[in-house]
Amino acid sequence: SRHAVGQDTEARWSQGGLTDKVKVTKKELDMVVEAVERQTGTTFETLARTVGMGADLALHGEDLPWCPFCNGGDKKERSFSVTVTTDTMLFNCFRANKCNRSGKVSLLKHLRRNGQIATPAEVRVPGAFPNSRRAQAELKKFEIQPSLVISAKVEEYLTETRAIALDVVTRNKIGMRRCWTDRTKTEQDSVIVFPTIVRGEVKGQKMRRLTENVMWKTVNSVNALFGFDNIVGQKEIIIVEGEIDALSCETAGFKNVASVSSGASNESWLEFENTREILMQAERIYLATDCDEAGDESAGRIAAIFGYKKCFRVTWMDGCKDANEVLVKHKADGIREGIRNAKNCRPSGMPDLADSVDEAMTVLTGEMDPERYKGISTGWANLDKFYRPVRGELTVITGTPGSGKTEWLVSLVMQLATKHEGKRFLLFQFEAMSRTIVTQLIEKHIEKRISHKFGSTDVKEQTSMTDEAQKAVTWLDERFVIGAANFDTDITLEAMLECMKLEAEAKEKGGLWGVVIDPYNYIAMPDKRIFSGSGIGETFFISTMLSQLKAFALEHSCHVWIVAHPTKNTSWVDGAKPSLYDIAGSAHWFNKCDMGLILTRETFKLEDGERVITSTLEVEVAKARNREAGQLGTVRFDYDFETRSYQPNEDPVEKEEPREKKDKKRRN
Repeated sequence: SRHAVGQDTEARWSQGGLTDKVKVTKKELDMVVEAVERQTGTTFETLARTVGMGADLALHGEDLPWCPFCNGGDKKERSFSVTVTTDTMLFNCFRANKCNRSGKVSLLKHLRRNGQIATPAEVRVPGAFPNSRRAQAELKKFEIQPSLVISAKVEEYLTETRAIALDVVTRNKIGMRRCWTDRTKTEQDSVIVFPTIVRGEVKGQKMRRLTENVMWKTVNSVNALFGFDNIVGQKEIIIVEGEIDALSCETAGFKNVASVSSGASNESWLEFENTREILMQAERIYLATDCDEAGDESAGRIAAIFGYKKCFRVTWMDGCKDANEVLVKHKADGIREGIRNAKNCRPSGMPDLADSVDEAMTVLTGEMDPERYKGISTGWANLDKFYRPVRGELTVITGTPGSGKTEWLVSLVMQLATKHEGKRFLLFQFEAMSRTIVTQLIEKHIEKRISHKFGSTDVKEQTSMTDEAQKAVTWLDERFVIGAANFDTDITLEAMLECMKLEAEAKEKGGLWGVVIDPYNYIAMPDKRIFSGSGIGETFFISTMLSQLKAFALEHSCHVWIVAHPTKNTSWVDGAKPSLYDIAGSAHWFNKCDMGLILTRETFKLEDGERVITSTLEVEVAKARNREAGQLGTVRFDYDFETRSYQPNEDPVEKEEPREKKDKKRRN
């Protein structure tokens, strides 16, 4: 709410950088105040109060007055910067070497100089000049005054536009006022007055314009619930997020309703007198705040204070945001149904058993799409028996160095994109140049090795390959997005999640079906000083990262694959296989993933004892939390260098010692 140049002025004041400016007298300070008031059409005190109420204040360009000292010079430059805070006004003329006047006006001193003795509590009260008609008009705007009987225009707005019953309007003493519509004071408009009544007395008023969503309160209004008297002694209480919503609930027959006084941002209204005790004594509290993120968070905080057992969350039908929207669209019956169907509040992240039962029944009856819980085919029949990716799940992939984790994972998403129409994938492949990734995707799509043919001297072959590659690029552009490449080590988890969110919400492009992160260790960790002395550094980061990736997958209904390297161990070259617990950094890799894959190259020993690594890839499903989409087991693939693809190897796998025993031996 401050002008940028004004902020610079304030900064230099705080640093003592204006000591060489031309000294300004007290009389000249009053000149500055008068110039600003004349330009803005209001008082300095009102401007200060406006800022204190959180309103935006833009004093720049044509809104600024000419400098009252130099009048902008011959060119009439608007070089006079003004910054208004809740108790001070800073000013500065930037006509260097010509005017250079600057200073600040203290609201308290200004009031005293003009014959009004102000106490600290009165500093923010508008209307400094008792003899000024304009100041008196501004002051009345913020004073508690008797309301006028509502006009036909206001009555029509409340009863027709908002569907509020007239007797409800009368019972709650809703009134109106006439206020200036702009700074010019050329036209007045009606505003609705919502009184805050405590024990039968008006303790505050809140005004709302009819033509726009602009509201303000009277000076010294108590921070009490609108409808405070309605809930005193009630066994059941309804809390809503706006005065109109409270009137809507009463129109539907609920008089035990009150509205928060300052939106869903905080619960400071609980500290007014015995509000907390009133709610504590109630047997049920219906939380009917707005059905948006802020409203949900507010309801959660209130439920945590008064206990989840007695608090019930109201969600309105057909995606309606608040009670008044329900009243307008569905009449009083819609509000009654919403209150009647309110569900017991639960801590954040704790699922509702009834919702889980309903979801389970849709699976049993065949109503749910099998893709949601069984996953989709990988395009490899041998792998489908053990692993199928599912939306909302997280797969961790590890393996021995050089086993081909990246190559196989790219082949997997290419299989998914080819076999299933409309699937789109975001690739974070840090250990490759972007041109290499594109070439790799083209080769896998057309199933040809092209990189060595672009240097061919055969013009026809070169032209044919270029045309084929261009068609592949068009196809790939609709299905793949490169999020990071080129060995980028600066990307943070937050930046990566933001990129993922943007692509997932790009509905015109089809959203996202899957995200590949390869490998994890290129994600920039927070400054290690954050974890100093805690001893949890990388472990804590990995746990948080996996939780956030899993939450993203659930929220955006996509699958996330993340590659993580095992710890450096010379035993991997002797045929031993790593487990998910061997991944560098933390055991969370096994604990928090839904599916865990381990990739190794098949090896065998020669007669002289030398171990030979083959091109056959073994993919072991080492964890399958969702048994509908997979099971533990191992499959094998052979890599075809000409088609750049993996082909299933159906030869029987030689029986090996169970992994549990091998892991136990390794730990011992």
